[in-house]
Parts: sequence; C-alpha cells; structure tokens
Amino acid sequence: TMGLLCNPASPALALFPTDSHSSWQWSAIALNAQPLVLDSLTPPSDHPLVQVIDNYARDHKLGLVFEVNVGKGRLLVCTADLLRLGDDHPEARQLLASLIAYAGSDQFDPSSSVSVAALRELFRATIPMTGCKATASCFDPGWQGYSPAQIIDGNESRGWRAKPEDHGTVWCQVEFPNAVSLSACEILWNDPGPGYQYVIQSSTNGSDWRVVSDQRENTFTEARQFLPLDTTPVKFLRCDISATPNRKPAAVNEIKFFAPE
Repeated sequence: TMGLLCNPASPALALFPTDSHSSWQWSAIALNAQPLVLDSLTPPSDHPLVQVIDNYARDHKLGLVFEVNVGKGRLLVCTADLLRLGDDHPEARQLLASLIAYAGSDQFDPSSSVSVAALRELFRATIPMTGCKATASCFDPGWQGYSPAQIIDGNESRGWRAKPEDHGTVWCQVEFPNAVSLSACEILWNDPGPGYQYVIQSSTNGSDWRVVSDQRENTFTEARQFLPLDTTPVKFLRCDISATPNRKPAAVNEIKFFAPE
C-alpha cells in the first residue's frame, strides 16, 4: 500500500496529533492493522476517517478507522490492535483515547448506513494461510513466475497460471497444515468476465475427494467469486477448472478461505 489519508480536523483525531498523511506516529499502528475493504459498503464520496491508500493495481477503498450507522446504533471501527500495541506504544494509547472520547461525544454522527448483513459479511473471519501449501497440475514458468504458491501469498496482483498449451482440465489445490472447517471460499481470477467453469472438491487424505461446490453452470460475471461451502473438517481443497473465458489459460490470483461463524 501507499500510505495513509487522514483528516486532521476530524473530531475522531482531536486528541491524536497528525498530518493529512502518514507520519512516524502511524508506523506501528499501520503495520499492526488489517484494513477492511469498504468498496461496496459506503458511497464512493464517503471516505474512512483514516484511509489506507491502496496500490494502483487494486485500488480498493481501505478503512483503517471508519464509522457507520447500523440499525438504530452507531459503530466506530479501528482495524489496528491498539489494546495490544498500547503496552509498548504510547501513540497507540493516545489514538485509542482519542477514538473513545469521540465515540462518547455528541459529535459522533456517521454519515453512512449499512445493514447488519453487509456488516456481517465485512467481518467474516478468514483462515490464516500460515503453514499452508499450494500446488497445481501445471504452471507457466514464464519470466514473471506463475507458481501456485502465489494464490495464498496475500498479493492479489499476481498468482498462478496454467501452461498456455494445456487447454484440458487443470487444477490448483491448497493443503492445510491441520484439518479445518470452512464455511466459504473466495476465488479471485486473473481475468474478469463470464465463462469460468469449475468444481471445488475437498479431501481429508488427498486421495478421496468430495464435491463441495459445482460451478460448471454458474452465472458469475466478475473476477471475484464468493462460494459458500458445506464441509466437514478437511485437509485439502482443490479447484478443478474445465473452461475459462475465451479459452485463456486458467489463472487464479488469490484464494481466501472463511471460518464458520
């Protein structure tokens, strides 16, 4: 990412000295945060109180600190772990004090409203990829490198690509270090558009497979595709790809997995 966009005049930051951009007091806070993608949650004109500037390849609206109305209530969200950081970082304690003072004041008045369902989707917990292993039936060894390991590296701007000459069914899979229960997965394909036909299968041993999502007749038109799953604890999850838009090589930029609620 490319720094922060702040509003020094915001009452939420009244007790936290800051410029309109990131500076040293934001360093530990930003490095220990998991900004949330707010693209569809708030109007385009509504900026988070503290926004992380995304890279040009993704251009997401990333909220480090943001506020919304939910039903009859108001919600102030900070995606940095200020309580843990506060033991060693006085700047984290100061930001927390500023946010708490703001939330308890008459000035706390968010301009955007969201549904409980949208908020629940936003806070859906992902499965950590630490210790996971990604493999594939083949991959393009081009100069950029399209190895399957890139589908779980957290970088949405690159990923795995099958060999261009292989137009049959190809697959990529993820092996978890321990058996996990999954409620859903999200696949980010390299190219947007309809035409991806695939099947998601799970396995406990890498040999016996069970179909958990059949997408050979889906109507998706976007590159990011969210799939509810109904799985018992599994060790492997595999995506068998039988067709792609315009017969391009199968290419997945990232796969995320979500824990049961």
